[in-house]
Amino acid sequence: MEKEITAKDLLKEIKEQSIDNLSIETFKKLQKLSEQKGGINSLEIQRQSFLRLANMAKRFNIYKNNPFILFKNDNSDDSELEQSYENAILTLEKDIPRCIYNQFIKNKTDNQIYNLNLELLENKMKIFLKDSKNYSYYQGVLDVAVYFFLLYKKQTNKSIEIFQYYLEVYLKDYITSIQSNGDVFQNTVIVLSDFIYLINPNIGKFFLEDNVPLCMCLSWIITSFCHDINKIKIIQRIIDYIFFHEPCVVFIMVSFIIIDKLDNMIKNGIELNHEIILPSLSQFKVELIDFDDIIFRTQKFFEKNEKEIRKIQIKNSKLMCLIGNVNFKGSESIVNLPILKDNLLKNDVFNNNSKNDLIKHYKNIYTGTSLVLIICIVLFLLKKN
Repeated sequence: MEKEITAKDLLKEIKEQSIDNLSIETFKKLQKLSEQKGGINSLEIQRQSFLRLANMAKRFNIYKNNPFILFKNDNSDDSELEQSYENAILTLEKDIPRCIYNQFIKNKTDNQIYNLNLELLENKMKIFLKDSKNYSYYQGVLDVAVYFFLLYKKQTNKSIEIFQYYLEVYLKDYITSIQSNGDVFQNTVIVLSDFIYLINPNIGKFFLEDNVPLCMCLSWIITSFCHDINKIKIIQRIIDYIFFHEPCVVFIMVSFIIIDKLDNMIKNGIELNHEIILPSLSQFKVELIDFDDIIFRTQKFFEKNEKEIRKIQIKNSKLMCLIGNVNFKGSESIVNLPILKDNLLKNDVFNNNSKNDLIKHYKNIYTGTSLVLIICIVLFLLKKN
């Protein structure tokens, strides 16, 4: 019987590894722990493991190699770049007074963490945006940054590192200036509708056929629920699950929340339509949801329907990279950094196999064509004789 790992044992295991490494074995234990009721439930484990993941990101150079984070393209000039930065700063300054920190300080308890200087946060974010040249800014993204600033207290440099990692792996669609095939929010609604339909076709048809907008639910995806929940324990629970899984799990979580709400309305004899759906999704408190249950169902659904989820990822790959990087073989996904190296090797094998398959394919064509030509020549000669 496998020994049950405790948070204390896991923290010791993490600390025994170097500051820029997290073994695959430890990562998988963190995954399992985040899936259980109550989640990891340790801010110190989050601090230690998140930091190692961010350091590994640097080591693998994912920031430099990611094609989706180009801030300046061939058609933009310096004035456009400067204007993009100015617009980002204006949005950031508007977000500061209404970010989740202000929710937390109204509900201060002994279990909360509040060592955050908002002026320092604003200055750090401005420097980050100006120096990186990789990011534009969407309203609400600051709420995620605030969580990491709260998590690492006054260690603002570490907060920035974790925030950058989270942007790269989970929120890059929202903070990159290059968008493909239309507006990123519109694309998110398209992808979210696909996930809702996969989970519950009867409810999903309202969004696919009637084009009911889901804009009020986008903050749940963009901010990983930070903007809509004022209890840090709940945010911690959600973030530690998302952090150790594929980006698309947040879409599945949101889908279950929407479906549960609308399904309850149907059971109460309410006929769904545009006028009812939109206000119903914005008029209930997200923090009252049992996220342990949502996460449990999300994980079970993901494991049971991975093949169908991959189809949605591939279908929408030109719209959004947020839902996960798929190698298009259809069976495996390159997800988080601890298994990136392995998956890169697998991808190399896949690429080599693809080349071999291509060579084999052309050999078969060559052989088949040659046989047909030989048969034709033989028949021609026989007929001539």
